[in-house]
This record gives sequence, C-alpha cells and structure tokens, in this order.
Amino acid sequence: MSSLGNAPQAYPLGIWSFTPDGKGGGIWNDTINSKSSFWTQITRPYNGLMAFGAGVGYVLGGASTYQTSPETESLGGKIVPLGGLMKFDMTSKDLSNSTVTGTRSTGKIQIGGMHYIPSFGPKGLFIVMGGDQPTGINDDLFDFNTVSILDPDSGQWYDQITTGNAPQPRKEFCVAGVESNNHTYEMYVCRLTHQSLT
Repeated sequence: MSSLGNAPQAYPLGIWSFTPDGKGGGIWNDTINSKSSFWTQITRPYNGLMAFGAGVGYVLGGASTYQTSPETESLGGKIVPLGGLMKFDMTSKDLSNSTVTGTRSTGKIQIGGMHYIPSFGPKGLFIVMGGDQPTGINDDLFDFNTVSILDPDSGQWYDQITTGNAPQPRKEFCVAGVESNNHTYEMYVCRLTHQSLT
C-alpha cells in the first residue's frame, strides 16, 4: 500500500522493446526486467529529457517520485530532482549513468527539449534546449540564448550561444528537426496552450 493512501504504487522497473510486425501490430519484449541488477544502481527518472540516435537512447536529468521509483515512495509526495545522463545502448543492452559537466544545467533539468542531429560529427550531436531547473517551488526556466550540445563520440558537453529572435523561456514543448539539401539542419520549437472554450 502506498504511503499516500489510495495513490497508485510505482510501476515495475523495466525497459521494454516493441517490434512492429508490418501488419499494424507487433510484439513487446521485456529487454531489462525488474529483477535486473541494473536497478540497484540507477533510479528511474520522471520528466527527463529524452532522445535517441546513433544506436543509443539518452535520458537527461528529470526527477524521482513515489510513482516512478520504489525507493522514493517513503518520501510521500515529494519530487526529488535527479542529475546526470542515463544512457541505454540498443545493441549491447547496457544501461549506465554518468555525471554531466561542461553545461550550464550540469544535468539538473526537467521537461525541456533534447533532439538528435545525425548530420554533424562522426556520430551526430544531441542538442538540449529550454526546460526547467528544479531549484524550488517556482519555475527557473532556461532561456534559449544558449543551447547545450552533447558529442556522443567523445562524451563531451558544450554550451553554445545562439543568435537571432530566440523563443521565450519555456518548458513542456515539442521540438522537431529536418535536414535540408544544402547541409544545414532546421529545428522547430512549439508549445501548445490550453484555452477554455466559451
């Protein structure tokens, strides 16, 4: 029973894969199950920034809550910020967590955008933008005048100053990108707002 009364308990830990069958369905597989020793070393994050590319998936920052991590359940309804970068290798099925240095967020970031750009560098680049730094009960949003860049080939992080008419600081937004035919790459940021109908 959860310490929060009738609130649901944490979902079982695990990583699943889905293989489409080409007929509109597919098969789910339990890639790393809840009994794996992985989960004694890594806390499953909530609200982290996620992206996939070059055969790996990343989750940056996020938080732990009683619904995502059994060890956080004893803290009641608290949300505990997490730092670091979780990496899952799609080929070896290895899961690891590393410290983030060289970027303004130092890995402590939530509900921002992370996007993979395949066309720059030996293994592409991961771009991090926007989001919220969990420093208290109020939002402490990252502006778009700087983006953070991860080079997966070297594992190095960099902060890059941007120019032009940057979007206002925000969280919970969508980011998408497309490569052009003149060796550039365009990324698009949007945020939907909820409006009441009258």
